[in-house]
Amino acid sequence: MPGSGLDKADHSRNIHEDDLAGELFVTGEGDERAIEPADIQQGDVGDCYLLAMLAAVARAHPERIAQMVRANGDGSFTVTLYPDGEPEQVEVDDVFWVNGHGMPAYAKYGDMRTTGARNDELWVMVIEAAWAKLHGGYDDISGRDMDEGFIETLLQRKHTKVLTDDVTVEELGRQLEEAFAAKIPVELASRRELDSGPVRENHAYALDGAANGKFWLYNPLLSAKGRPEHLEGVDAALIKTYFEIVYFVPL
Repeated sequence: MPGSGLDKADHSRNIHEDDLAGELFVTGEGDERAIEPADIQQGDVGDCYLLAMLAAVARAHPERIAQMVRANGDGSFTVTLYPDGEPEQVEVDDVFWVNGHGMPAYAKYGDMRTTGARNDELWVMVIEAAWAKLHGGYDDISGRDMDEGFIETLLQRKHTKVLTDDVTVEELGRQLEEAFAAKIPVELASRRELDSGPVRENHAYALDGAANGKFWLYNPLLSAKGRPEHLEGVDAALIKTYFEIVYFVPL
């Protein structure tokens, strides 16, 4: 089995490469469609900024995900990214870093088959692998600043950056509700230092719902006990308190 050619993150231990055959997109039990934010789960690399943006796009425009990645029919995949604003076809194979249990070490499977041949969902892992390849390896995508052309490289789109300290609670809530209604992907970056509370510090979330002044934020990272830590039905005051930056990305 040839290797992926991608260096693992320096802090990763006891992992090895393995061929993880699967399908790009799988409609799991209870899914309305194959591409959903719930497909996205962060692994052992600090790329929440990337995975949260993918979750925001998957919620608002799943067709955009389907357009950016394709299977080549030979175990390889091609992902279209936009370094310097120009399209580049990044090819990766189905060899990924796995832990001692044979499960992906970095981004996880989306929906997983429970019966028959293993054809688990790979699209998040494939896009993350292409992102790592474009930047030099998994260590090189950990904690990248979102202002360093990240959104343009991923989506070939400009974004609007809103500092929560510069807007009122009412204005922030209005902007979030309008963006969700208009199917504009939204990513939120929490403050770099938080004493306590329901929000992880220095972490990225995706807007996953908005209604009647309440908001649902998708967290790509599970808790230490493997449980989801999404924010459900929170108000704009909480978002203004715990989050520093909001990125709006019209597609």
